[in-house]
Formats: sequence, C-alpha cells, structure tokens
Amino acid sequence: MRLLFVTSGSDTYSNLDPNIINGFKEIERLKRVEPFHFFYSMLSTNEDVQYQIKQNKPDVVLVLKRQLPDDWIQSFKKHEIPIGLWVVDDPYLLKKHVLRGYYYDFILTQEINAPAYYKKRGIKAFYLPLAVNPSAYYPQEVDSDYQSDICFVGSGMANRIRVLQQLGNGFVDETIRIIGRWWEPLQNQLGRNHYILNKPISAEEASKYYNGAKIVLNMHRNPYDSKHNPSRIQAATPNNRTFDIAACGAFQLTSYRKALSDFYQKDEIIEYQSLNDLIKKINYYLVHSHVRREIAKRAYKRTMNAHTYAVRLTELIHLLKTKRLRS
Repeated sequence: MRLLFVTSGSDTYSNLDPNIINGFKEIERLKRVEPFHFFYSMLSTNEDVQYQIKQNKPDVVLVLKRQLPDDWIQSFKKHEIPIGLWVVDDPYLLKKHVLRGYYYDFILTQEINAPAYYKKRGIKAFYLPLAVNPSAYYPQEVDSDYQSDICFVGSGMANRIRVLQQLGNGFVDETIRIIGRWWEPLQNQLGRNHYILNKPISAEEASKYYNGAKIVLNMHRNPYDSKHNPSRIQAATPNNRTFDIAACGAFQLTSYRKALSDFYQKDEIIEYQSLNDLIKKINYYLVHSHVRREIAKRAYKRTMNAHTYAVRLTELIHLLKTKRLRS
C-alpha cells in the first residue's frame, strides 16, 4: 500500500500532525506492515495534488481535519484513488463533519458512536481511536515548578471550571496546578497553594506536569456542550489525554466514558462518576501512594503495548487494506 497523509497544518495540544507522521514512519522503517510506503504533504496548491498523483501514485489518501477544494478531491477520484477525511473531535462537530464528508469517499472518526450517525446519512465511516506518541510523553524526573498534588491540563470549559472551583474550596492545603486557556473565571477564586497557567502549552511541557503530579485529573468534555451535535450523540471513547497521562507513568482519575473498558482494566485507570465520588477518591489516593503508583504502572504497561501511534496506525493500515473505501 502507498499511503498519502495530508496534514492539518494546525498546532494543537495533541500534536497530531507530527505524532501521526512519526508513527507511520516507524511502521515503514521497522517494516511492521509490508508492503507499505508512506508519503505526507500539506497540499497547498493543485500542482501539489498533481505531483502526488503522478510521482508518488498513492493507493489511498487521508486528509486530517481539512476541507480540501472540491477540484483537488475530484482529481484523486478521477484516478480512482479513494480519499478520506480523518476527524478527531466527534461528536462535538458532527454537523460540520457531515457537510464535509459528502465530498470524500469515507470518514475516519475517533468516536465509537459516530460511524452509525454518518452511515444513516449515506457516508461511509470507520472508527479509529487516538493514541500516544511515547517520544513526547514518557516517565521523567521534574523540578518543583511542575510538581503538584492535583493537576489538570486542558481548556477551561464550564463543567471543568465548576469541578475545579469545588476542589479549590475543598483542598485548600494541597498544591493544585491548572494549565490551559480560558481559566479567567478562576483566577481570583483559588487559594495560596493553587496555581493557574492560563495559556496553551506544548506536549513536552504537559508531559512534565503529568510527571510531577500525584493525581492528574482527566475531565472529559461535556458531550452536549456543542451546537454542532444536534442529535445529542453521546461521547463514549476516552480522549487522547487518557493515553498521554498513562504513557508518563502518572496516576489519573478520569471522568466516566463508556468505552474506557475497551482500552484499560479497572485496576489500570480509575474512573469517577460524580463530584462527590471524585473528592472521595482524591482523598483516598493522596494518602495511599503505593496503591496509586501500582495502578499507574499497570496503565503504563498497557499503554506501551497497545496504545501507541505505531500500534494504532498499524491497525489503520489493515483497515484501509481490507475495507471497501470508494463511495
């Protein structure tokens, strides 16, 4: 198989472009799948499209998060090259993705509940969860600026602000670090041991904060907080932060996601069901450090064996080889 990956060109917490590129390169270098040849491009002009078709002769094209001009898409289709749109933020943008998906042969989505939604609308869709790049997220010693009792890295959405406001009131003496954008509502409400870094950070910085925390909170986004999910499809697949935290050998308390059990056992990652449940578990695991470390070790081992991008993209290549892709 000759695969062309069209990059998103956007910087995110997830670092998706380089993570996916490095994963495919590792597969090709180690010959995990044969035959397999990998190419990637930003595709800035129609000349780029023609070059890829004539020189690299891809069997499949995957476009990450972008709506390419229709004439570019038709150029691939004219040469009978299936082209798919890869989306990573379902179900929150389902409405937008459906409109884009009609131009492509298929959609690749990270949300297990999304393919049925697309198929009802006549769009071929496949499920592939995200993963982790272990060269960015790994166990390491960090200095005191990154250490905490409780840590959260991510954007300040309403459900997260409410939870962290309550934790700030209840854990006055514990060190709490909150990192990400949109945390202005909490700036003047937290105590002397609570710190907010109100800006996005790199994967390398996030890894340090995970490594320095006794407990990393993984609060998923509310599945109903977007107007682009009109059918109120519930998010069931855990976010990529789940894998990032585990790859650092860090202990996490994660909000409930139905499909988490597809990835981890109950003694590898601990879920919480409510704010009261979260508070009880924070109190317990802050004291029981040995239990906390053993759980984190098991999650780390599982992640390295099953949830790196090299593993996940190998699954993707097999999917692309065995499914009928053209619409």
